[in-house]
Amino acid sequence: MDINKQEDVERFWKEKEQEIGEKVKGKDMSEYISGHQELKEKSWGLLYYTESAFYFQTFPRRNWLTSLIGGGKTEKTGDTIIFRILWGKVREIVLPAKKNTFFAFLSPPDHRIFIKYQIDNVKIHWYL
Repeated sequence: MDINKQEDVERFWKEKEQEIGEKVKGKDMSEYISGHQELKEKSWGLLYYTESAFYFQTFPRRNWLTSLIGGGKTEKTGDTIIFRILWGKVREIVLPAKKNTFFAFLSPPDHRIFIKYQIDNVKIHWYL
């Protein structure tokens, strides 16, 4: 990785930790599938967690149609959305079951995580 890009990544996470007031313990790219009222469609973003909560952050996306016909213009659509779910609100996290080695070879991987949490007596199922 280019040194400048590495410095940008390190700066991003340092600023993120200052913004949320906690050290980020883990992070990964993730695809949100459904379950949160602010996101109505599948979306890629960053999933990261701290001692007290986990976060999912989306970013504006490049409009593929404008990119295709716009002669290289990069028009972005959507907003940055960040949501936080406190660990204390999480009721259950279901990880994909480990497949039989033979069947795993013949079928696509299943990396979906199902998170059940409760806010104001409303049970919510969230899928990543």
